[in-house]
Amino acid sequence: MDIDENINQSEIKNETKPTEMDNMLENGVEDEYEEMSIDEDYNNESKISNDNKPTTRKKIKLNNNIKNTKSKEINGHSIKNETIPVENGHCNGNGNSKKDQKANAKNHKSQIKAEKKAKANEKIIKDNHLEKEFLPCREKEQIEIYNYIKSGLYTEGGYPSLYISGMPGTGKTESVRNVFKILSKEKDEALIPNFRILEINAMKISNTSAIYKSFYNFLFKSDGKKEIGVNKSANILDDYFRTRETFNDIELIDSSKPHLIVFIDEIDALLNNKQSELFNLFSWTTYPFSRLIVVSISNVLDLPDHFIAKTQSRSGNNRLVFAPYKVDQLSVILKHKIPNYINYHEDALRFCCVKVAALNGDLRRMFQTCKRAEEIYNKSKPKIGDKISLIQVLQAYKELFDAKIISLLQNLQICEKVVLISLFYEINNSGNGKANVLKVYNRQTTFIPRVNKSITEIKSEGEVIEPSSFDSFQQIVYNLARIGLIKFVELNQFNFQEHFISPKFYHEEFIQALAGDVIVGSIVKDIEAEIKQ
Repeated sequence: MDIDENINQSEIKNETKPTEMDNMLENGVEDEYEEMSIDEDYNNESKISNDNKPTTRKKIKLNNNIKNTKSKEINGHSIKNETIPVENGHCNGNGNSKKDQKANAKNHKSQIKAEKKAKANEKIIKDNHLEKEFLPCREKEQIEIYNYIKSGLYTEGGYPSLYISGMPGTGKTESVRNVFKILSKEKDEALIPNFRILEINAMKISNTSAIYKSFYNFLFKSDGKKEIGVNKSANILDDYFRTRETFNDIELIDSSKPHLIVFIDEIDALLNNKQSELFNLFSWTTYPFSRLIVVSISNVLDLPDHFIAKTQSRSGNNRLVFAPYKVDQLSVILKHKIPNYINYHEDALRFCCVKVAALNGDLRRMFQTCKRAEEIYNKSKPKIGDKISLIQVLQAYKELFDAKIISLLQNLQICEKVVLISLFYEINNSGNGKANVLKVYNRQTTFIPRVNKSITEIKSEGEVIEPSSFDSFQQIVYNLARIGLIKFVELNQFNFQEHFISPKFYHEEFIQALAGDVIVGSIVKDIEAEIKQ
């Protein structure tokens, strides 16, 4: 975003005592602001891009009673006085009023100042050795996120959202959380404006409209008498972000009007035909005094391209892609995260990194492989000086990600898959790696209606499954044990119902095999979301 040099510097000059940031802006930072670039040779895959922003010049005529404000040319930026509708009958505001024009003008000035400060952030990061607090091998991405959020804290509103994408296990969520940790320290030291963080995992909410309640409960006090409905909470939220400067503080949990940073993980779960929730969410960010910063994450690289036109018009074009980890990066992370890496032979570590890099660089697979390799090593009764060998790492990798196990899981009958899903659910509840067979039997009856619904949606004449008798369930359990997928860990020779069972494969294999299943995949994903919680 290039700023025309005919802008009066008095409009963006801070009237308070000059800070270190302001001195830097005057002495060493160009007036031209380049779109949040961190490194000239930075890989384009991990850069925030704004390729679709207009480049034509537009003249903005503002109200004459705004101090020191005249008609100006601003390259690549226009103040839009448009009505922003809210879906589902929510309030519509009029952006053409003189009051809104003044608000837009004031907000535009604050954005100019914020953008200049963002330009100086890279030097400040280096001077303060802030890069040492970043996660290894994702420093550039975290600087991008840090600059984006910090710039937003110096604007009053109208700040477009940031969409982060990348393959699973590439450090997206952890990088954002680490930036939050750094910014929280700066907030506690009163170095930056105050803010609150609302984190939402869209996979964990019951339905897309439930996101309104997540916002409402985070912002507003509750009398505990009556629960606010979805439509009412949506209308209140729209009114809040539209008129935040004059909103009744008595109703708020925090009346100091801090910026709100909303972090939405798995945002693709909010995608539906109408996209009402997404449209409203992004519309709130466009209000002049919303003080709302939205950061969203998904594994889908081109998710914004699947938005309908009206949602795209509000979502902005800021994108950041996390590329898969490479072998050398995985090696650095492994040595940084695993304290006893010196107990590994160098070729064993290299092999682990190479194999994981070949599987989309999923960092979690590397840690799982190392953990299993250490278990194998400890069982081998090593002598003093022995190290974890290449053979042990290879064995661990095969056990974890053996295609035969995954294929076996995928080719099970539906009723067998439901039993295994019920087993994993109960293991997650117990937290001790085993589950009582009677509890597994009772749990499967709760999943069968969802399974049958999926069957009928896929095949109108599909054969639904009926809740099995306990005798039939017992035969399924014995069959799964016979083919080596489960094992009995506690036996009661007098009562089968008091047996305890556990899986003989890893959680990751289970997810990899069944998360994409058209019939039971949604249930598996829900269980996975609960486990992460």
